[in-house]
Order: sequence, then C-alpha cells, then structure tokens
Amino acid sequence: MDQKYALKRSLRKVINELPEQFMQVQRAYMVNRNYIDYIRNSMVEVRQHLISIGRAYRKRVLTSIQSG
Repeated sequence: MDQKYALKRSLRKVINELPEQFMQVQRAYMVNRNYIDYIRNSMVEVRQHLISIGRAYRKRVLTSIQSG
C-alpha cells in the first residue's frame, strides 16, 4: 500500500468520485482492483497486504472482479 488517506467524509461518497477500478471491500477500506493479487475465501491481497472483505461487500466485490 503506497498511500493512506484520512477522510472526514464517508467512503461511499468518495468512491462515487473515483474511477471504476476502485471498490469498497469493507466499511473502512477501498482498493484499486488493478493492484489486487488475489481473492481467496473472504480475503483480498493487495500488494502483499491482506484485507478481509466485509460480508456486506462480498457479493459486490466478486461480481465486480468477474465482470472485469
């Protein structure tokens, strides 16, 4: 993870302003799908950092990855 940002607004609002390659995987995390190494079980690895995929986001993340 090259950069971290602290925000005073919700990720839902921020993600709507970012390009499509960004997706929310947890309430507090979003990732750039171009940097995903793999998804296994309910974890996503991004540049050697494991992040759990929240239950509420799992279906959306998997659909997003499969479509493209």
